[in-house]
Amino acid sequence: MSNGSIWDRNDEAHPEGSDADHYLQAAMVRLYVPIHRRIGLGADGLVVLRKSDYSLPFLEDRDQRYPEARIYLAFDLGH
Repeated sequence: MSNGSIWDRNDEAHPEGSDADHYLQAAMVRLYVPIHRRIGLGADGLVVLRKSDYSLPFLEDRDQRYPEARIYLAFDLGH
């Protein structure tokens, strides 16, 4: 079982393994606006939040945020 820690606590070769908890949250927004017949403009926004708590004192607990934004032009090539 992988929990994101450096060692697996059940591994007899590394009994000093870490216990870790990871929490993820994600939110996304999408907007699309038709401009002219078969052409449109779109935008996406995404943010992922990660919180990692480690049991070993030499591993730093982390709070991370990963935002992403996209703007695009869309074409309908159908007949």
